[in-house]
Amino acid sequence: MNLLDTRSILLRGKGQPMSEVAALLAMMGPHSRAHALQVYLRFPGLNLTSTYRTPERNRAVGGVPGSYHVKRRAADFTGSREDLEAALKYARRARIGRKCTGPEEALIHDAGSGVHLHLAW
Repeated sequence: MNLLDTRSILLRGKGQPMSEVAALLAMMGPHSRAHALQVYLRFPGLNLTSTYRTPERNRAVGGVPGSYHVKRRAADFTGSREDLEAALKYARRARIGRKCTGPEEALIHDAGSGVHLHLAW
């Protein structure tokens, strides 16, 4: 994560601890991190709840084998249904760079841990 990313997080002024957000983002690959940061900053009502998972953690939470979380390419967000739907619509259109094809996975679901937005690039 570069200094500009860190400043953007700090300027957001969200109730979620910034150190927690920065730590979650730091565990992602660079391209996915850029996307997740865009979503996080654009939708102040969202909280970033999950990014990278070890294979063991992924199994423990019921994640699928080969999950994008294990590949450092996924982020989960919680918030109001309205914010989740707006962020989903935005994420499906957002591109970072000319070669970016957008998300591989983009859905709102409840995998047993509560309703959340799952995005993977």
